[in-house]
Amino acid sequence: MKMTKLLAAAALGPIALAATPASAQLLNFDGVTTDASIDNFYNGGTSSVGDVGPNYGIVFQPGDWVAVTGFGETSAPNFVYSDSGTGWINFLNGMTTGFNFNYGGFSDTTFNIYSGLNGTGSLLKSVVIPMNDPGPFEYIVVPFEGVAYSIVISGGEAQFGWDDVTFGSLTPGNAVPEPSSWALMIGGLALTGATLRRRRVAVCFA
Repeated sequence: MKMTKLLAAAALGPIALAATPASAQLLNFDGVTTDASIDNFYNGGTSSVGDVGPNYGIVFQPGDWVAVTGFGETSAPNFVYSDSGTGWINFLNGMTTGFNFNYGGFSDTTFNIYSGLNGTGSLLKSVVIPMNDPGPFEYIVVPFEGVAYSIVISGGEAQFGWDDVTFGSLTPGNAVPEPSSWALMIGGLALTGATLRRRRVAVCFA
């Protein structure tokens, strides 16, 4: 099964790497218009249709990571997928420790974590995220050592999607949620006696 494609073009100019890695950042993609590509939304820029996002210093390969809705996402309305199946993500401020997310995959997807931008520099870690039943997304944790400036995935075209991604931590969430999360958080604080759903956690060490 293949998710709907969206083609766009953009360029990433020269940038300097930060000396101090950024703190953990949770991305839920819900501030992006459905069917738009993320692009520079999380770098204080815009998505492919002009949505303006927070400046986390995170750049998604232009035209490749597309926000969609439909199945599996763990925070409505959106999750994102890589249209090419070989999309990259750059961390202009660096990322340490690891990352965690909820995902659905119609095929195995390899994550390569690099010390340089655009999949350059030293390979810090390579892990295979196994295919699953994308109906209910699964939660997974990927620890690594060193400072990463990019992740490059390798899988089938439009075969891997994820949601609620926390970069720079082995646990979900961050101290400053993105703006689209505030309304949900305020509503959640008004509820009492909520029951937390237990879930299985997979950790990729290899």
